[in-house]
Amino acid sequence: MKKEYAIVTNDVVSGPGGRWISVRYQRHPEQTTTREEIVSRITTALQADGWQTAPLPSGRYVLSKMWETSAEDLHFTRRAKSDEPPHWFFSQTVFVSRDADTVTVYCEAGW
Repeated sequence: MKKEYAIVTNDVVSGPGGRWISVRYQRHPEQTTTREEIVSRITTALQADGWQTAPLPSGRYVLSKMWETSAEDLHFTRRAKSDEPPHWFFSQTVFVSRDADTVTVYCEAGW
C-alpha cells in the first residue's frame, strides 16, 4: 500500500489497559485499484502473519477522533507472539471505502 496510499491522519490513545492506534490512508490520485483487490491483499497479508478473521465487535471499536466504519469492515485478532508478554492481545478493524480511495485501520493492543 505504500506506493498507492499516503497516511493523511493518525491518532494514538493510550490507557492503563492498552493502546489504540488509528491510521487513515488516502489513495494517490494517479493510482487505481478496487475495494476487492485491497480487501484481498489486506486479508492475505494479515493471515500470513498469524491474524485470524473474526466477527465485528458489537460495541464501539473506535477510540479516536476518526470515525469511518461500515458493516463491511474487516476485523482480525491475534494472541501474543512468542516474543511478547503472553497476556497481551491484539485486534485490527479495517475500513475500506467502496471506491478504495480511503482505508482506515483501527488497532488495539491490550494487556
